[in-house]
Amino acid sequence: MTDLRRHFDSVYRRNYGATIIGRLTRQSLGDPATAAFEATGFLGPGDHRRFLEILDSSSGRVRRPLVLLDLGCGNARLGEWLAYGLRFDYCGIDFSTTAIRIARSLPRRNATRRRLLCTDFTDLRSIGDEAAGTAFSLDSLYLAADPAAVLRALPRVMVRGAPLLLTIYSASGRANGQPAYARPREWRAALSDVGFAPCSIEDCTEVWRETMRIKHRLRWEHRDEILQEMGEDLGPAELSVTRAILGIGCRSTLVSLKRYEILALRR
Repeated sequence: MTDLRRHFDSVYRRNYGATIIGRLTRQSLGDPATAAFEATGFLGPGDHRRFLEILDSSSGRVRRPLVLLDLGCGNARLGEWLAYGLRFDYCGIDFSTTAIRIARSLPRRNATRRRLLCTDFTDLRSIGDEAAGTAFSLDSLYLAADPAAVLRALPRVMVRGAPLLLTIYSASGRANGQPAYARPREWRAALSDVGFAPCSIEDCTEVWRETMRIKHRLRWEHRDEILQEMGEDLGPAELSVTRAILGIGCRSTLVSLKRYEILALRR
């Protein structure tokens, strides 16, 4: 986890939103509302509105006020927006100290009460029993050192009937035992084992792949500008990711990965 924490601390310190990378990302999305969240995880055009609809329809019978628990909150903009739309308070958790510092420094955009915690996803001791009316994790929970331990910790803090919405990546093989390569059926079984009723597993791969292709084609078109603005330290590293995504001189990394959204209810 230490290496992963250092990686994301570095990502947040670079403040990509203020660079040419951020400007090109906003242009490729074609949706200013989505781009404004500056999400580190994948957030396609209109996904924030779709997530809100899913969580709202799934948590309709859950009493309020409760908390939206955001695992891997990053800058917390998306999670707070969802909490406000659901009329919940907000609790964001991230293992990146830089992410939490940035989240705390950003101006509040609504009246939702919030807590921001820098800790491991399994450390939910400060959250009361049945305090959460929903839980959300955008491209984050699968990165935990032990995702199953996170799932085991969640039922205590969630009310019965509360939804859990998370996104994962899956591949046909495993690389160094990384949890990112767990298959959807393994997540379904893990959720069932700890007290969740899996409702749906949506394959969002093609939308994700096409959005990533559009984003990185635009970056490749502006590669000279990226090198000029970001310099020799960061520019080549960013473009190497673009080469891998587009399959320039290699097999595209998009081919081996699939993306899923999983919705489950606390039994």
